[in-house]
Amino acid sequence: MTKTTVHPLTAADAHTLAALRARRSPLKGKLTRASFDALMEEVPDVPGIQYSDDIVGGVGGVWCRPQHADGTILFLHGGAYMAGTAHAYRHFVGHVAAAAKMNAFVPDYRLAPEHRFPAALDDAHAAYVGLASGKESPVAIVGDSAGGGLTLALASDLRDARAPLAAVALSPVTDLGQSLDSLSRTAELDLLLTAESVAHAARTYLKGHDPRDPRASAVYAETSALPPVLLHVGTSELLLDDSRRYAARAEVTLHEWEGMPHVFLSDIELEAAREAIEITGAFLRDAISR
Repeated sequence: MTKTTVHPLTAADAHTLAALRARRSPLKGKLTRASFDALMEEVPDVPGIQYSDDIVGGVGGVWCRPQHADGTILFLHGGAYMAGTAHAYRHFVGHVAAAAKMNAFVPDYRLAPEHRFPAALDDAHAAYVGLASGKESPVAIVGDSAGGGLTLALASDLRDARAPLAAVALSPVTDLGQSLDSLSRTAELDLLLTAESVAHAARTYLKGHDPRDPRASAVYAETSALPPVLLHVGTSELLLDDSRRYAARAEVTLHEWEGMPHVFLSDIELEAAREAIEITGAFLRDAISR
């Protein structure tokens, strides 16, 4: 049974969000690979995290290693399946790794339109097997936005073999077949996404493939025998229903954050972001201690 916790918007975060909205309004619906990486590079570094390039399971990426780590996170980055790099994500992932006291590997999975479905999921699976088969085990999977969708789809794929110890999805994409009408309800509130940009990303990634394929849209995936699953979502983001619909089908822990935008955890200046990261770290530490 899903456990849902609703977090109210604080006065301090309301003030911070107003500044973020003003600063990011020129980017809404217009993110490119370069501008998306620049946005993620704004996340401040975490003291004590060591970063290094590596290849795991044939997939290149970046390690984020805090001191005194136990266990490993496979972190699948967002970017609408078309953008995002491990290097640009390293500081954000460093915050999650530090909170969990776990090493984290961020793979540079293949992106659309050059590489369509299921290339991203295949690369995520290969990186996971590479980690789980070696000294980096046990492994949890964490991802945001498109990477959150990959996280949940991969967790379902792995239910019967080398299951992850936990899965955490931050503002995940769970249904690539949603209509523009269903996406438009919170469109004005979202800081960066538009219904049209989300629909374009889905079409580009799928290239005619059935969006109801559970490996593409985790809301249709088998959810029995999953590891512990944690979801974070903001109530002011376009993909709010993606988390709610997934939570209605699976046994998960769902945290809804009032007024928060898409993948708000990367906006470290927000009180909610820091609290959500701490909740994520505690969830992962609890999973590894079982």
